[in-house]
Amino acid sequence: MKADEILAKIQTIFGVSKLELFAVALLLLGVVLAIPAQEVFRDKRIEPEVDNSVMAAMVNEWAEKNRTTYVGSNVEGEANPQLAAGDTVIEKESKFPKSKKKEAVPAGTKININTASKAELMRLPGVGDAMANKIIEYRSKTPFKEISDITKVKGIGEKKFEKMKPSLTI
Repeated sequence: MKADEILAKIQTIFGVSKLELFAVALLLLGVVLAIPAQEVFRDKRIEPEVDNSVMAAMVNEWAEKNRTTYVGSNVEGEANPQLAAGDTVIEKESKFPKSKKKEAVPAGTKININTASKAELMRLPGVGDAMANKIIEYRSKTPFKEISDITKVKGIGEKKFEKMKPSLTI
């Protein structure tokens, strides 16, 4: 078999082009040659001679400067008026809209659970879209006679009722 035939078979088996096959062969050759080369040159590495005490002193000095340096102060820790503006956190204006949190019912405001719209019901604590729909569905069949009747709606228990109670009316 010729080399071209062997290459063609490999290409069809793996579905690669000649250039891709060449790149993979080159990488494999590099790996194969790198392993023995690493062993040959292992003993010939040059390690820098560093006095550990000098290095430790430099690291400690650098760490001390970083520990005592704050925005708005110089390296010695003294206030620097040119840097003081950096101490002030300024909230950037967001490009994204604010979250659409529902507005809570203001203190003293009462919501009539027999006539309130879905949006008004959703202002009650613990009432979201689905719960407002359940309340509207329940009251369309049986209007509420007392505010405590709202606990008959599935999903509204005593705890949720206690949170809503100051804002409810009939």
